[in-house]
Amino acid sequence: MTNKFVKLALPAALAVVLILLISWQFGRGASEEKQAFEAPNAAAGLVQLANGSGGAADSPAEGDWRFPPLQVQATPTERGFQLSFADDQHPIASGNVSTPTHDVHLFARDFLAEEGNGGNWMRYDAVVVRPETREVQAYPLYELNLLLPGGQLAPELTEDGGLLFVRPSLDGGKLTYDLAKLYIGSGRFDAIAPRFWELQVVEGETPKDYLLSSHYENGMLMLTSYEGRIWRFDAESGKVRTNGDSVYPAYGDLGSTPPRELVYPSPDLTRLVYQPEGGQRFEVIASGMEGEQAVGRFAFDAKTALMAPGIVWSPDSRMFFIEFGRADQALGVYTDNGMLLYGQGIRFYDRDGQAVRTLELPEDREKRMNVYGWSEEGKIWIEYFRPGEPMKKDVSYKLYNVEQGTLTDYKAVQDLSKLGDIQVVKRHDGYSFRSLPFLLVDRKARLVYQPPKDALALREGKQSYMQLPSEGGSLVYRWEAAKRSWQWIDSDSGEERQGERVYAQPSVSQDRWLVYGRRIAARIDYVSIDKPLPRNADGLPLFPGKFDERQELKDWWNDDRRAAAADGPALRASGQSKYGVMKIVSLPGEAEMKEGGGVRYYGTYSATFTNRQGVVTTLEPLADLALHQELSPSSIEVHSFAGYDLLLFQLDSFRFSRSFDGGEGRIMAFAATERGEFYPLTFQYAAGEGLQSLSAFPINASQPIESDGEQLRLHAWVGHEAYELALKPSLEQRALIVADEADREAETAFLAEITRQYAGRLEQALGLEEGSYSEEKLDDKHLRALFSDQAWSNPGFQHLRRDFAESKRKGSSSRAFAWMPIEARFVSPDQIRFTFTLNLWYAIGLAAHLEAGLKLENGVWTIRDLGTLETEKLEGLPGYNGLLIENPLTFD
Repeated sequence: MTNKFVKLALPAALAVVLILLISWQFGRGASEEKQAFEAPNAAAGLVQLANGSGGAADSPAEGDWRFPPLQVQATPTERGFQLSFADDQHPIASGNVSTPTHDVHLFARDFLAEEGNGGNWMRYDAVVVRPETREVQAYPLYELNLLLPGGQLAPELTEDGGLLFVRPSLDGGKLTYDLAKLYIGSGRFDAIAPRFWELQVVEGETPKDYLLSSHYENGMLMLTSYEGRIWRFDAESGKVRTNGDSVYPAYGDLGSTPPRELVYPSPDLTRLVYQPEGGQRFEVIASGMEGEQAVGRFAFDAKTALMAPGIVWSPDSRMFFIEFGRADQALGVYTDNGMLLYGQGIRFYDRDGQAVRTLELPEDREKRMNVYGWSEEGKIWIEYFRPGEPMKKDVSYKLYNVEQGTLTDYKAVQDLSKLGDIQVVKRHDGYSFRSLPFLLVDRKARLVYQPPKDALALREGKQSYMQLPSEGGSLVYRWEAAKRSWQWIDSDSGEERQGERVYAQPSVSQDRWLVYGRRIAARIDYVSIDKPLPRNADGLPLFPGKFDERQELKDWWNDDRRAAAADGPALRASGQSKYGVMKIVSLPGEAEMKEGGGVRYYGTYSATFTNRQGVVTTLEPLADLALHQELSPSSIEVHSFAGYDLLLFQLDSFRFSRSFDGGEGRIMAFAATERGEFYPLTFQYAAGEGLQSLSAFPINASQPIESDGEQLRLHAWVGHEAYELALKPSLEQRALIVADEADREAETAFLAEITRQYAGRLEQALGLEEGSYSEEKLDDKHLRALFSDQAWSNPGFQHLRRDFAESKRKGSSSRAFAWMPIEARFVSPDQIRFTFTLNLWYAIGLAAHLEAGLKLENGVWTIRDLGTLETEKLEGLPGYNGLLIENPLTFD
């Protein structure tokens, strides 16, 4: 089976003229409604449909409908819900738009009637979804005979209410177009601009001219036809103006698919650039409800090759550019109707078509450049490169000041942590090819970070999203500006089609949902990006249960057969703050139990802090603490904030137990201030019974604790649900308060699945046969291909391979096997680090840890590097009592 990454969409050849213009509010009073339709003749070729809730016109008789009503239902799933349809309806999703509360999906169905010529019909329905409540309603729009011309138009959003669409109808030999509105709440259809265009048609023939494009901005709608007629609508009043006989042919290269657009409106629709078909001449037209007027002209000679289509406007409509090169040196990709050019020059024009700046490369037959994207006013990102497959090669980036004509170089880095103030730069909205979908830049340091080469950008939503294809499913990430990192939010397994695994590119709804269109299964899947918990009156997340403290091995300290008196007093932990030193020391009566290479303690402990002046602060004794540590004292973790340090004491610091105890741990927190104060902090969080308080907080010790501004971030469980928590220090309350949360259960499960699989590959590569992770054995060639040379030559890995092979040859195998991997986390969207854990001694248990790094390359995870090998301190297996073979684990 092969994998294929596609964005599923309605084929361009489908003949439909439809504009979805969705409001911020649904439904309006009757006093604001426009002229209602008259019901068309059902036999004329187009039928207006109603949903049974009433409308401005009578519905056709049920027998006149060629399609049954669209049957759709919303069914809950594990991470959201699914829109599914009747088995025999087979609708094709062909577009969607979102408002802050609703989504609207357009669906098409086709039907080939057994009535000879003219029997091919399409039906269009709008499905309105309120994701938060899973409410769904289908609204029929119309049925269309496919002999009528047209093409699918992009959805648009307006601010004034309703669902706008262009509705064609036939009356004898006359084809009429209306701009119509569907009021979502009532299902009422009204004409906003009735009969704004009429065409005479001949039966069995396709008209030469038809509607083909739409553009919308700030309540103004522009429609263009194939031959260049232009209509402007005030979407609120329905006022319409057309250019009449003053036709600007809008599309060239008749018969090509898709046709090449020759009219380029500015984003604010006050200007349009027109390129006569097949020519090198351009005309700039000032356009509005009052009419069109030519304000500028420019041209290129026959020795110049142009990007086609190539006019790209700035977002503020103040300028546009076109890329060009020498015709005898033109490099690029030819399409049916133009050339995607690797440029040698870029010319910038003001909004009236006056050239303001030209940027050209020095004479070089190989090096090329293209505009990458817009920056702030008057600046633009340029990429310099050498043409290559499948992406551009040796790419560098510069920021060009159009007004001043100056270039600023940016240095590419692979380590995202080197960037300070990070901005996301996206490609411009014109034609761009073989370029990365976005860049992360630090303007002050003049650094640029490039995403993985096969990344896709999901442009919907206020935030930035990225999708990566992988062997197990497509991965979706969201840019977290506050954390300066990409956050995993979903892995999608896609669909199987003719032996290929097909992955859909989702849309983003309300920055809360990923929306996957399943074309093969004819359904839509909504996957929740976040599952935020409800909040209490103080704005704290309200957890469904308690962060319970675990039970400690059935109170082992009360079992005289297991527990022994510890020597003491003894230092159990220490930490260095910028204000002094903290120590945890055992008091008389402490019990201990040796366990493998670690030791468990139970008793009462003193906590002291000695400041820089030598003044000692002693807290109340810490009673009834259970510790699990190395034989040597543990380190207290220190996080510095403005005016104080937080000191975190991990009660369970023995790393070698995490592979079989699930990584559960507990921490206690203390504050040391610049004023010389030292005191313990409690942990506070909101649950169903009110505000909860703990002196020791249960955590996922396999994940790091990090400072994030004025907060701490750590990972923990409530029941079986994994959370990332933000803890806000409150020195006034002497507490760490759980102020925010993020559900990490799906991410944790994904990481566990991937690292378990590659633990099996490592297990097989070491020649081990006792484990259960290597369910599918690979042949030596394919197994070796999963390891980079750097990983394969790792000294710790090779030490284990030699020892295991030798012991097996001698017949004295330790029967080692892999345990569950620990400490798995994303380093970047295409890199994962984890710790591979082994039981080196089958019957006794002797833990070994080997750091591992995975890299996603061409959709396949590979073992890019291996790091330090460390074993538990335990007698029994010669050569492995505290073995340490250090090797730094590196990432790109």
